[in-house]
Amino acid sequence: MCVFVLFCKQEHYYHVPDFHRLPTTNHYAYIMTVRDVYERTISSFLYHHPQNAMIHQVKLTMNHQELGPKAYSCFHTLDKFAIQLNGMSNSNQCDYPYPHNVIKTVNCSALACGALHGKVRFFIHLFFNYRNLYDMKFPTDTTRQLYVIRQEFLWRDWKQLNIHFGQTTPVYIPPTDFNQRNITGMSLPVDKKMSSHGRQLLCTSLREEYEAYFRILLRSKNLGPDDFEASLQISEKQCPNLDLRAMVDRLK
Repeated sequence: MCVFVLFCKQEHYYHVPDFHRLPTTNHYAYIMTVRDVYERTISSFLYHHPQNAMIHQVKLTMNHQELGPKAYSCFHTLDKFAIQLNGMSNSNQCDYPYPHNVIKTVNCSALACGALHGKVRFFIHLFFNYRNLYDMKFPTDTTRQLYVIRQEFLWRDWKQLNIHFGQTTPVYIPPTDFNQRNITGMSLPVDKKMSSHGRQLLCTSLREEYEAYFRILLRSKNLGPDDFEASLQISEKQCPNLDLRAMVDRLK
């Protein structure tokens, strides 16, 4: 399932490719859906992979249909993508001097770095990562209220947020078969299998993305210390080679 970030105020809704509008918005409160960085990155990479798109019949844009095979030619598997990253954790380490709409495969490591760190717009959900959204798009005025719904605790956060906003009647939860885009359990040609070495490299490359993710959680008005701890434990399980608690201590 492709997980995205949204900001909304009443009828206002922002999703790819609307995020460029966020810096000029003037809403009092925003709701942002998030997911653990490691899982979000993998989902973003796999969802639009040409081989997978044919199986789960995602509606690809003409741009993705034309450029997909070229964009993924360096990364036939998730493990190859992770290994090509080689632990590069920010865009300054990417030797990818091309415009955002250009895909160059002459250097697969450079392309991997550019894709993960927001230099290649084709990889749209990686391009609009937490750093891009929160550090560059989200209004910096601290009087703006930020609320967060975590994918891992979707309905719990949804219910609590509705109650927080004053709902006194029971909060409706859709049936489990309501999500028509759920591809959990579907056998895909390119899956999330990865070597331990590849996993460590990917996690190392996601260090700064995790920092942005935790800043978002810490700023949220609806998540308490126990909620934050639960999300931190999930992240620690995904990337045990990162000292995420020390990272959080520096951010507080």
